[in-house]
Amino acid sequence: MFSLKTAGFLTLLPVTTQRCRELLPLALLNSLYVGLALAALSVLSVPTYSLLKRLSIVLVLVFEQLFLGKPSSLHVKLAAGVIVVGILVAGAGDLSFNAFGYVLTIAACVAQVMYLIVVKKKGVAGDDSHDLLFYNSLLGLPLVLAMALLMGEFGRVAEYEHLSDAGFLVSFFINISLGTLLVYSTFLCTNVTSPLTWAVAGQMKGTTTIIIGLFTFGGVKVSPLNGTGIVINTLGSFLYSYVKYQERFKPTKSMSQSAEEHGAKCC
Repeated sequence: MFSLKTAGFLTLLPVTTQRCRELLPLALLNSLYVGLALAALSVLSVPTYSLLKRLSIVLVLVFEQLFLGKPSSLHVKLAAGVIVVGILVAGAGDLSFNAFGYVLTIAACVAQVMYLIVVKKKGVAGDDSHDLLFYNSLLGLPLVLAMALLMGEFGRVAEYEHLSDAGFLVSFFINISLGTLLVYSTFLCTNVTSPLTWAVAGQMKGTTTIIIGLFTFGGVKVSPLNGTGIVINTLGSFLYSYVKYQERFKPTKSMSQSAEEHGAKCC
């Protein structure tokens, strides 16, 4: 981001102590989410983790109401309910149940949703997505480095036998680039839409991750009940998308009708 600013492609607010204090919770929540998510993935399969992460839908509904004063319609709540039913059914059929992994994933969901709520509140208050991303990265870097040091990540990196291989370095650079794009997209999408819309849009990605994970990663056991839950969950995601589409264009339709009625009265 400094390079883009120097080249004149990006404008960033100057770093101040006051802004750092205001946005420090953002960095803390993001670092907490990263740590909890990595810990959960160390004991859960990718499909199971992706499925449990969909509990964020319910948390977003509750937290948007509490912190943003933004209630959701009954249809949206029903769609979210279908998603939750799918999670519960799939969880009941999990043949590799790990209670600790489930707790870590739920905690990661809470941290991520609170992170999105803070992004939304700061964005509504007038901050640009670029500035939020910049401060989040600046304040979060020391926290992530401290976590990596405590977890012994630097030693593992130094011992990695392919550390200097060209193929590894290219792959590492691609992963960093994709991660940066993902974080920026999260900020932008949350500011333009809402945390709930972002969370449910991620369910489509989650469905793809689950399907690929079932056939790519080893050690994944799927029962009929588990598969049924995945299907129910996916249907809930489609239902939510349909409901939000209808709600989005309903006000426009009402305004058009009001204009027509007003024109008729004037005539």
